[in-house]
Amino acid sequence: MKFKIFTFLLLLILILSVLNIVSATIPLKNIIDKQSVNYSSEKESVLYAQVHSKINPKEEVFISQNVNHILKEKNKKINNINEIIYGNIFKEYHLIPPINNVDLYNQILNSRYSWKFPIYLHETDGTNLPISSALIDKTTADNNLKVVEVNTNSSPEICDILSDSNKLAKVIENVGIDNANNILIFTTLEQDFVYVSTNDNNYIIPLFSHGDSWFGMKSMTKYTDKEFVNFITSYINSLQAKGVKNILCI
Repeated sequence: MKFKIFTFLLLLILILSVLNIVSATIPLKNIIDKQSVNYSSEKESVLYAQVHSKINPKEEVFISQNVNHILKEKNKKINNINEIIYGNIFKEYHLIPPINNVDLYNQILNSRYSWKFPIYLHETDGTNLPISSALIDKTTADNNLKVVEVNTNSSPEICDILSDSNKLAKVIENVGIDNANNILIFTTLEQDFVYVSTNDNNYIIPLFSHGDSWFGMKSMTKYTDKEFVNFITSYINSLQAKGVKNILCI
């Protein structure tokens, strides 16, 4: 009887060990993919809004001076509006300060969110050149999902990374994180960030669109959640000390 109990306990330990190994080796890409519109109950509404909104992203990009400037720098041009294509749509949370230093994950998760996607010039060689981005959100008028902005605060290159789970996984791996429990994409103070929770700690990775450094942090570098909160809080306090009252928080 004692032998059977010992054998059962040994098997149970082995099974739990295997389960822990499996859970710890879920590819980062698979976790990131959960932020895709393909995993959302709003998928049909978001896809409908992408092509049926009053604002047509392709038309806006086709006549955009900002996009034209980007293309001129790369010696490119759009010959036909059909050369403009859309990338993957992903969820981005809008974190509004003051930021919680105790449970940042749930503060992000409970924040309002919108849907963002990159816009590309599809070139003759088959490559896609990031040239813009667009935002789908619920409007205050009727609470329906619609395209509300083209040429967002995210640079084309950063939006491309955030929309591509393989590229974003590479960014996370490059800062020394090989596995994660949760990954969220969020924006605050007009900049993009990635929240990554692991068994050891919770990290924030900034992906700055304009410049390599903001708020005392460097782009594509990992910071603990507490370090992140301290940087943002210090930045806001410095603005308030200068008399800035209406701080733009997106």
